[in-house]
Amino acid sequence: MLETSRPDLPADGSMTIEELTRHVKARISADLGLPATLKVWIEGQPIPLFVDGTTVPPRVSNRDAPADCVIRVKAQALRQLIAGQLTPLNAYMTGKLKVEGNMAVALNLQRIL
Repeated sequence: MLETSRPDLPADGSMTIEELTRHVKARISADLGLPATLKVWIEGQPIPLFVDGTTVPPRVSNRDAPADCVIRVKAQALRQLIAGQLTPLNAYMTGKLKVEGNMAVALNLQRIL
């Protein structure tokens, strides 16, 4: 189990798409500063997180729409990213995070987490 002081993260190390969606909606600012779309698939979850940064405020949903960048990640690695124990670049370099599309968008993942 990953230790963290973040009360909004599940204590058992898992993360559902619903929990991720609530977390991102609570954190995202009025102007994301990232004019792109991002889709995040958590391994084993049936629907993605979709962030549309082309709108102000950005829209966060669970729709499966085309995106500038698609990220595939395991729940444990995502939890580490959110807790600040893993950077998107390190996750990518170690194979914990897979990226399709615009890599620059993926490197800005911490803005929404």
